[in-house]
Amino acid sequence: MSNAKAMRSRAGLAAGCASAAMTLIWSCRATLDGHLYVSAMGAAGMVTAPWFNLALMLTAAAAVLVSTAVPPVAPRCRALAGWPLAGTFTASGAMFAFAASVPCTPGCPVPFTPSSSIQDLLHVTAATIGFATAVLAILQVWSAASGAMRTMSGVSALIIAAASLAGATGSLTGWRGGAGGWLEFAATTVALAWLTAFATVLALPDVPLSRAFADIAPAPTVGSTTEGDTDVHRSFPSPDPVRGG
Repeated sequence: MSNAKAMRSRAGLAAGCASAAMTLIWSCRATLDGHLYVSAMGAAGMVTAPWFNLALMLTAAAAVLVSTAVPPVAPRCRALAGWPLAGTFTASGAMFAFAASVPCTPGCPVPFTPSSSIQDLLHVTAATIGFATAVLAILQVWSAASGAMRTMSGVSALIIAAASLAGATGSLTGWRGGAGGWLEFAATTVALAWLTAFATVLALPDVPLSRAFADIAPAPTVGSTTEGDTDVHRSFPSPDPVRGG
């Protein structure tokens, strides 16, 4: 199997993992009544805990698999170009894996409140960093891509940022109303949907979906002319030196 085909295979597996994670998370939510935040479904003692934490592990696996399939990119924004996109995906996956391994305690109390523990602090910290780096990856793709993928990434990042900020504010202020929890679920869903779409584009460069996002396609080496592969520079245009990125 060529390097390009191996990259596409890993991307396809990543798309499957991300899609399965999203399905599991919403299946868990459908079995529970009342208002709750996403992490609460994986708390110790919850009937949904094994399945939710499996979903987190699948998310971690998807991120790491994508990190091995994504081509080098050149974000137009210099602030996003200081580290590789693959490294961002890897860091996000590592944090989600840690969060799945260290679930919060019953009720998922806010850290530094009387009922919270160090376990809650570790879980929330890892989950927050994992989600933040996931958004960073989306922004890096937005900055490097053009056309449909750039639009999809930009809109996704805006929705996730707005929903996450509102949900986090509600969590930190102790507001456990329905709106805060649903906003967090919305942000999670958009992030996983974006990851599924992005991985699918990397996996299937010759299908209509890939042609719609033709500016995102894997290439084993810069300038490769292998049949079915796309040149990295055509996929992710370099920053314009006149505009300075």
